[in-house]
Amino acid sequence: KGTFGAGLTLSYNTMDLGKASDDPGFSLLSLVTGIKGDMYTFGVAPNVSYFLLDNLAVGLRFDYDRTQLNLGNIGLSLGDMLSLQLSDYHYLSNGYTVSATCRYYIPFGESKRFAMFAEGRLTGGYAQSIMYRVDQGDKFGTYQTNIKGSIDVVPGLSAFVTNNVALEVSIGVLG
Repeated sequence: KGTFGAGLTLSYNTMDLGKASDDPGFSLLSLVTGIKGDMYTFGVAPNVSYFLLDNLAVGLRFDYDRTQLNLGNIGLSLGDMLSLQLSDYHYLSNGYTVSATCRYYIPFGESKRFAMFAEGRLTGGYAQSIMYRVDQGDKFGTYQTNIKGSIDVVPGLSAFVTNNVALEVSIGVLG
């Protein structure tokens, strides 16, 4: 009770599909074939909280997320009569959200090191994205602006490495 907490979440993920020159590409259930491309996502989310009571904290969380997809080739085949081939498609998105949070910790027995938690989030956000294709050096595409709001429940586990530092794992399962 009466203490402050702060945290930082970082995420980065990359994926390459069928990028070698002799690779026929990735296939999915024989419907989607010849996928070649790459994708990356990056996210950073700092947060601060204040403990109103023992094991009960309220706070703010800020999120920034970036996604980029470069699709060199993809084919869709729905039989001998219908097939579609796309190439040189690109997607880029930048999103920002802010959340008011309320988190309750549930210690495992008498342990001061391990606990479960449930966090409620009231979130609002803004994102911009662009999707385009390149055809003979010219770009054709769409631009999109998104505004979102959500109410989420995020359960997780917390393990205190020291008295002041904890590692946490959480999964947003309900929103």
